[in-house]
Amino acid sequence: MQDAAHLDEAFLAQVFEEIGEWVYDACGLQLPPEARKFEVFTNPRGSQSAQGRVGYRGPLGRAGDPPRIKLDLAVPALGWGGAGALPQRARGTG
Repeated sequence: MQDAAHLDEAFLAQVFEEIGEWVYDACGLQLPPEARKFEVFTNPRGSQSAQGRVGYRGPLGRAGDPPRIKLDLAVPALGWGGAGALPQRARGTG
């Protein structure tokens, strides 16, 4: 995450509602609201983080609790190089 203001349960719920609609239209997977949960907390480094669980149902509509995807969200520390920023060695160039 690049904006600390987005580490908000209501904001995340709204964004994943929109993502759910897009995913359903694109491939038929449902992300039911009752199978989504987000928790914002202060991590051991003293900054805000969030943990989320997003359940999904395929087009066959399997019964029971849907499988879930776990998300760990955090705002990067200063000096973070952005998405895909890996040390030279990790990229295989150093």
